[in-house]
Amino acid sequence: MAETTAQGPCVTCGAPVAAHAWSPSGSFSDWDTLRGRGPSAGAIPMPICDLCDAALSGAPFTRRAPAGHSGWFIPWRAGADAVAIRSGPDGLTALIQPPEPPFRCILGGWMQRRHWWLRAPLALDRTVYPALVVGGSPPGHQVVWIDARRAEALRQVLDATADEPWRLLRGPLPRDAQRRAEVSALRAGFPDRPGTLSGVLVSVAVARPPRPATPEEGESDDEGANEA
Repeated sequence: MAETTAQGPCVTCGAPVAAHAWSPSGSFSDWDTLRGRGPSAGAIPMPICDLCDAALSGAPFTRRAPAGHSGWFIPWRAGADAVAIRSGPDGLTALIQPPEPPFRCILGGWMQRRHWWLRAPLALDRTVYPALVVGGSPPGHQVVWIDARRAEALRQVLDATADEPWRLLRGPLPRDAQRRAEVSALRAGFPDRPGTLSGVLVSVAVARPPRPATPEEGESDDEGANEA
């Protein structure tokens, strides 16, 4: 990190910056992500706070979440680690109980190391908060506001039945007339439309959760949640 007399707030999170600025290495390739945030996307050093500097230097959440996970919570406090959000109904529970603000939330997936977190707004509330949803090929992005109460409602519906989330929310409709009506009503209440809150909740709920750990692996899945 180059020492300069850079002034102004951090260009990624808005926090106050000491008298230093971040000078990117030649390997940094996400200028399209930073462009428009700071005074320059070129040679002039940009003011970056210590937390953002550490993240830019190579954090696990620059890669997609581990297998069996749907995204990342990135607490923006000194000493706080990023936490991968599990897929399946447990992922809904995570969305219901996000970290203490401020934090960033990223959902979806991408292949190469990318700094999508730079586009994710800082969340200042745990009940309704923004999430950056990344997906597609090539990957695109959009911000969707997560309502924890809505996520809890879907989790409660899934808990009330022993059926699989995928079968309830996306699978073929049951042949039994009464059950068919029940599943149809559930899908009407949580339409699986990309880019909407209900679509995001459905995608998390039906994604394949982490496989159970074997006795030899112990708690390796949980430990791996913070790895790239």
